[in-house]
Amino acid sequence: EAELGRRYAASQQARKRLVEEEAVRVQGERRAVRVLVAGPPAAARRVLLLHGYGSKPETWAIVGALDRLAERGVRAVAPELPEISERAVGAEAAAETSDRRTFVARLLEALG
Repeated sequence: EAELGRRYAASQQARKRLVEEEAVRVQGERRAVRVLVAGPPAAARRVLLLHGYGSKPETWAIVGALDRLAERGVRAVAPELPEISERAVGAEAAAETSDRRTFVARLLEALG
């Protein structure tokens, strides 16, 4: 994670600084959700970029996806997802998937 953070910092310095960090209040979450955003806030086209297990929203900045989308007039949002349990199986995994869908739906509501 520290290496990812260093690479992200270096990539941000080299880029046009199109990526910003925001805190979004999501119903049911105890604290604000950290999101990276890029592109015009009123853009007609919007993209939600979700990271997988073991990564963070910075991954989308490191690979340049946020910048490239913003340069094309797309509003890109990469939230920091709640932890994904790699040990969840059966009913626990199904509940986690349901929780994830609920979280994403509420996040989309909060983003407008």
